[in-house]
Amino acid sequence: ERRQHGLYAQSDGELYTVFDLTYDYDIWPIWSGVMMGLNPVKDYLQMLRYQAGMYPANYIKMRCVENHDQPRIMALAKTRSQALAWTAFSAFLPGAFMVYAGQEAEAMLTPSLFEREVIEWRDYGLSAFIRSLTSLKKQTCLQDGIFSILEDAPNIQAIWQDKTQVFYGIFNVLDYKGRINVQLPDGNYEDYLSGEPVTVKDGLIEINQSVLILQSSPLQSISPFKCNLIDLR
Repeated sequence: ERRQHGLYAQSDGELYTVFDLTYDYDIWPIWSGVMMGLNPVKDYLQMLRYQAGMYPANYIKMRCVENHDQPRIMALAKTRSQALAWTAFSAFLPGAFMVYAGQEAEAMLTPSLFEREVIEWRDYGLSAFIRSLTSLKKQTCLQDGIFSILEDAPNIQAIWQDKTQVFYGIFNVLDYKGRINVQLPDGNYEDYLSGEPVTVKDGLIEINQSVLILQSSPLQSISPFKCNLIDLR
């Protein structure tokens, strides 16, 4: 629209010739549509795939679920569980994980940029959760490994894998309760975030949490999420 009016405008692809990081605003409207129930989760995951194909190899996106211009995730998500799942997925994605002041206290109100509004800190209910996510983000596998999205429903499943280990993420963004298929070998695991034991049996796992991050040795093969926009076969 700016270009149609003779005004200067640059795409994110052009910005990466000068800047190391850009906001995730290129696909933010699709994610907002998912949160409002207007788009399926699959639409957002397809755009994440598309990002990886159209930007330079060293592109970095600033991932977040709230900031100074956007609603708080606790006000936007339908449930607290969904808010935690989306927060964890934003940390798990390639890129920089951003936390907005008050997010660790489950703040609901987005403060004004122009008026003084003090954050209601309460009991810092998500501090431990956020610390666990930042610790996860610093794992070598999440910096140098290969990221793949495996499933879109009923849970988002995604994986980081390098030559020595795997971090397997399950993000319950739809508040699903029950058993799901996973691409992990049968066995006993420990959730990275909570330390709770998790069992995979017959390729199935019981889901009643917001998010699970499981560690494994490298997998011989995985079946990535099919992207209708990109994957012709």
